[in-house]
Amino acid sequence: MNKTLALSLSITLIAILLIVFFISFLLYIRTPRPKGCETLGRDESKCSSCKHQECRFYKFIDEEGNK
Repeated sequence: MNKTLALSLSITLIAILLIVFFISFLLYIRTPRPKGCETLGRDESKCSSCKHQECRFYKFIDEEGNK
């Protein structure tokens, strides 16, 4: 295979991969959140009744309470 051909094929392949990445990233950003997931986050009313020690929200609330 000619070196020029190999170089042009590799540059073309990298360009195609970058275009696919850019398009998929734009589509990911524009995708709306599913119903019910708009306000995800820690909710102290729900987290105060939960005693799951490995939960990151529980640890955050526990650390806030200790201050």
